[in-house]
Amino acid sequence: MTKYVFLDTETTGLDPHKGNHRIIDVACIEYENSAPTGNVFKLNINPEGKKSNKGAFLVHGILDEELVGLPTFKDIHEQFISFIKDCHLVIFNAAFDLKFLNAELNRLNFPSTVSDICAEVTCAMELAKSKFGVRKISQDAACLRYGIDISARTTHSAELDASLCAQLFFKLLDDTVEPLKSTPQQNQHTPTKAISIPRSYKNKETGLYTQLNFCKNPECNNFGVVAKNATYKVNGELNRGLGNEYKLTWSDDKSERMLTCKLCGHSTTMIHNRCFELEVNRLSTVYQHVEPTCPNKAIPADPKSFRYYYIPHSPEQRRGTKVQKPRCKNSNKGIYSHPELYKLDGKTQPNKYIGHTVIKPLKKGGKPVKQMVVEERLASQNITCLACGSKFAVKQNPANRHYRDLENVTLFKDLMNKDIINRMMDKHNLGAKVIYDKINFFYEQALAFDHYHSELLEHAVARRELNLSTDRQFYLSNWGDHDMPKPTPIVNTSSVDNESGFVFVSNVNFDFISDFKEINKEHREKKEQEKFPYYRRYAQYVLSNDEVNVQAPEAERTVELQMPPKGLLVQQTYSVLAHFALLKEKLKYCPRIRLYADNDSGIKLAIGAIFPDWIANETLYAFQISADKAGSAQYLDETTTEHLNKVEAELIKEYPDISKAEIKARLWQEQLANRMRVGNAKSEWIISPNKESRLGMLLPLGDVKNMNQYQVIKSLTNASLHGVDNWFQILRRHVNFLERPVTSATNSKRWNAYAGYNPEWMVKLIEIKRVYFNYCMTNERTINRNFKGNNKPKPSTPAMRLGLTRKLYTAEDLLSFSLDKVRIDEVYRNKTEHKPSFMNNRF
Repeated sequence: MTKYVFLDTETTGLDPHKGNHRIIDVACIEYENSAPTGNVFKLNINPEGKKSNKGAFLVHGILDEELVGLPTFKDIHEQFISFIKDCHLVIFNAAFDLKFLNAELNRLNFPSTVSDICAEVTCAMELAKSKFGVRKISQDAACLRYGIDISARTTHSAELDASLCAQLFFKLLDDTVEPLKSTPQQNQHTPTKAISIPRSYKNKETGLYTQLNFCKNPECNNFGVVAKNATYKVNGELNRGLGNEYKLTWSDDKSERMLTCKLCGHSTTMIHNRCFELEVNRLSTVYQHVEPTCPNKAIPADPKSFRYYYIPHSPEQRRGTKVQKPRCKNSNKGIYSHPELYKLDGKTQPNKYIGHTVIKPLKKGGKPVKQMVVEERLASQNITCLACGSKFAVKQNPANRHYRDLENVTLFKDLMNKDIINRMMDKHNLGAKVIYDKINFFYEQALAFDHYHSELLEHAVARRELNLSTDRQFYLSNWGDHDMPKPTPIVNTSSVDNESGFVFVSNVNFDFISDFKEINKEHREKKEQEKFPYYRRYAQYVLSNDEVNVQAPEAERTVELQMPPKGLLVQQTYSVLAHFALLKEKLKYCPRIRLYADNDSGIKLAIGAIFPDWIANETLYAFQISADKAGSAQYLDETTTEHLNKVEAELIKEYPDISKAEIKARLWQEQLANRMRVGNAKSEWIISPNKESRLGMLLPLGDVKNMNQYQVIKSLTNASLHGVDNWFQILRRHVNFLERPVTSATNSKRWNAYAGYNPEWMVKLIEIKRVYFNYCMTNERTINRNFKGNNKPKPSTPAMRLGLTRKLYTAEDLLSFSLDKVRIDEVYRNKTEHKPSFMNNRF
């Protein structure tokens, strides 16, 4: 006799790993052959404080209060194991229940899995799918095909579901019972409802409209064609579907509607256009240089904005009657954009020269010696308004009145070389507040320095073909409560030039500027959480703990994640969309770009949303790369390998002088003509012909069949992520805040309290490191490794290799940089006569 046990569970959520969800109801019903024995194991379980999320509660209807005081899984696990031991276990959707059961056993350090305990495990859902020849089927639908009564199943119950599973299982095994060919309709047909897609957003400054809701499949005729809302028939009835060959479909995984293209079947997340534009605007205006203007603004609410003059009473008493000046007509006109309205009027005091002793080598690699260094301290520049005569000063020394400013460079280099805040406090005898104030100063200096030099970026890329790589790097920040391992996922999206190493954009999904209290308050008061994400006022932000887990990959969900206690976490969709919008603006004059992105669905969606015109015009050749240790060897069968070897041999025989690069291009051409689908994906990948490479395959994000084939092959042969990989490696190794959490030596789990930093400082240090890396860090080590003798090229920075600058800058240059001083020199003194004013002092 065969002992069957039919099992079902109810849980607090969908995944024990992503959200640390638990089992709250388990039922096992024993059968011998096809008859129940009467032995039933049925218990509600205390999830130890874990509450059911909204979706799970709607399924099972079990209140959290009902589970308080009940036995935990630890209390009942021995009974459970004894009941299922050596049986034939049958579960509908076994993968789901086994994942939870094995997670519970793992928490108890139990040495075996459920599959090891049982003699055999069968998934009734897979059996039903095979029997009916369908890709997906629910337990209700399968039961209805066999006429099994499911009327009692108003909500899910472990015992009832296990009983239905038993009835269904034996029907599936009985070939004499013929099921219905389709599932009978249970619910009355509801009339079509008018559901609109997110409306377009009009930019008030440019007057242009933004609408990103269209098909993101570049090989589809609907690519870039915006969806339209549903239309009505002549008789007033609503037409099904949307305009332009689109329809809305429901996603069980995301619990929201998706925009689906009728032509190709691709579905994409709907995007709130206004929230996308707000995120782009936030990132693009992180640094805005405030141009000094006449201070005589005469604002009633601000007494400091008034200026006065005095009518003398006598030659001896010059300061007589005080008279307020009227508002100056220059109060909103900057000193650089309107230099004719102002004049230089000397310095506040003479420039100072301060000498101090340092111990450093006279030349690189030499012995450190004590030497005197003289630093120039620039005084502030006086400016006089020609309209009202008001005088005001513009600071030219950015470190003016800084506490212990002589240590700025040392502290800066410590931070850029993985020093720890506590160690810096002890080493320099400084308080934490001083160090964090210094970080703010470094951040402002880095932004100003980059802002000034980036004015030439359009000219630097105007005649270059760029090979860019894009990826995302994840960090965990546990700064709310170090005793609770509930960190916040922080994500950095970066795009880097593979040739020069220049980091164009590196943005983080954390907003520390906006008023997080007001936004969270409005979200609660207006019950925004009840709306679909693409209809919310602040759709770009994560405003509930239930949404946090999807912001991090599976590997980072070893513990429960949470929202930050301060600041706002930006949704990954909007963070990546904004990233590419900024990149597009920076590279708008580049003639051709090859973009290689990691195999990431969010990045794929964003590239399709932001670059449809560039892809259509062949300005952008974009590809996703799948790379791992196995490389393409796992996808190349013997027939394909033999064919590629034959092609290579024939090329060498026919053209003895052919180069390796030409052979490589020809092999890629062969693979381009033989694209293949991998797994259940609809997309066709190009498999790498090189088995030795970690680069496994590439997915074109464009209609490569109708593109310039020479450029497509060139793009395939240049494919690499090494630029962004190198940048992420530098961040991990050089910035202590971004180091991976340490792993316990006893249980191999990460100690997430290690990363106990406010994400604001992580954002600022990434930006500081980006500017320092672009303008100050050289490739000297690489040159010394690859070149010998006198033929070594000079070390250069990424900005120099890109053609943005010709000068090697230092940390001292970055921290002493004064944008106001440069502007005053350019506009008022015009020191460089043979260059346009915007190019002064760049070289």
